[in-house]
Amino acid sequence: MANYICAFIKFVEKKQYAEDFVNGFLYCNPWIAYEKMENSQRRDNTETAESIRNWVLHIEKTNFGFRYKMILKNKDDFYTPVFCMYSVFTKKYLIPEKLHLVNKKLKGFGNYCVVIWNVEEFINRLNIYLPGNSYGVVEYLDFDHLTGKNKWALTNSIIQKDKSKFAHQQEFRIYNRHIMLNNQNSTLLPIKEVVATNEHGAAKFSMGKISDIAEIILTDQLFSGINIKIIVNDWENISKEKMSKEFWWDGFRYQEL
Repeated sequence: MANYICAFIKFVEKKQYAEDFVNGFLYCNPWIAYEKMENSQRRDNTETAESIRNWVLHIEKTNFGFRYKMILKNKDDFYTPVFCMYSVFTKKYLIPEKLHLVNKKLKGFGNYCVVIWNVEEFINRLNIYLPGNSYGVVEYLDFDHLTGKNKWALTNSIIQKDKSKFAHQQEFRIYNRHIMLNNQNSTLLPIKEVVATNEHGAAKFSMGKISDIAEIILTDQLFSGINIKIIVNDWENISKEKMSKEFWWDGFRYQEL
């Protein structure tokens, strides 16, 4: 996979959702919501996992063995707001003249989408208008055979997912670990800011209009191929390796790590 992002795509089920996003509104779900979503493309029962252990037990006398998986959850981040998009990758200095998706599984995300064709500017505005947010390209791991630094605990579980099931989604995630979406089942943590949710359990955040760097199209158009004017000013700012940002709160303001 190439190491540079030339576009983001936000798939939605209704045109109104696409229009809201173009007007600068990010509707974020609590991280735990993705465990039980009805949409099979979005549902993942390993979301919020901070450690996944696979065990094989063998009973010697009967020569019988069985395998089971234990998933340890990250409860502190259950209600962290998360916003997800699809990343379009390319090689450095190679700007595609046409966006053409081929994996039909992506159609399950919705009939409409917003294509952001100036990624660098989108990230700049995200940093300015939502400075407390972290973001990153999802790392896809083999959850059945974790190795190295992830063997006992995932290093950043919000942006780590199961490769065998979800690698085709090429996710880019925006999230804020200093905020907790209010939920009747939640335990209020005094170290987090509590934000009220709407009737769907989501919360709205604003980064200002992005209509000058994005457009709404039908999802089907991406599978036929559509001409998009993609703008890349500084390739280093949109490299996959550098597209990750973390903050910590020092009691007065957010400090970038």
